[in-house]
Amino acid sequence: MLFRSQLYTDEEMAETLLTLCCLWSAIYFARYLDSERWQDNLWFGIFFALAVLTKGNGWLLAFIPPLAVLLTGKLRLLLQRSFWLSPLLVAVVCIPWQLMTMQVAERGWVGGSTPSAHYTISALGQYLRILVAITGPILSVMVAIGIAVEFLPLRFRSPMASAPAVMVVLILATWVFHSVVPAGVEDRKALIAVPALILFLFAGAIWVADHLPLPDQLKSWRRTLVAIAAASIFAVQTFGIPH
Repeated sequence: MLFRSQLYTDEEMAETLLTLCCLWSAIYFARYLDSERWQDNLWFGIFFALAVLTKGNGWLLAFIPPLAVLLTGKLRLLLQRSFWLSPLLVAVVCIPWQLMTMQVAERGWVGGSTPSAHYTISALGQYLRILVAITGPILSVMVAIGIAVEFLPLRFRSPMASAPAVMVVLILATWVFHSVVPAGVEDRKALIAVPALILFLFAGAIWVADHLPLPDQLKSWRRTLVAIAAASIFAVQTFGIPH
């Protein structure tokens, strides 16, 4: 599936720019959760707006503020004026354009003119398979481990760290948003989740390396060995050169 990611960077597609805008938007909201500075939330809103103006899929970023605030236990931010700066910015900049172009966008919907339970249930399964295929079945296990490790604090009733919380929501939002909007199931729409998946792949690989039962003389090489193994698996399973 990462071969498809490489393919789309070799074509005139909006997905690469959309993915970049969504990633920067997520990064700035994670910074806002830590700093609580209005400037970071403003940048979140700016990149949110740029993502929406690039392609309507950018609206999936609306999932990030409420869910990330919930996961990090920072519900008090909902009462601060700085929190509502980005929604105001996005509403003013994007909603008029979205309303003007909605009929044009709906012409490309192949799953129906309105969301439906039948489409969503089917799309959820299809997009889940696409997300697993992005890194391949073996490396997807490391991604799952990385996500599980970051979720461990919730098990002990402690909040998640800001960056992992935001990246988890970015993956979830990509999956759910495209499963609800009946625009058709296409693997290119899952590209938005690729940066977050790669980050959790690294987190999972580090956890696996640190828990490998190796002799003492090899312990200092654990992360290197896991990195070589992961790179080899990637090269065999998902790497490709677009023609």
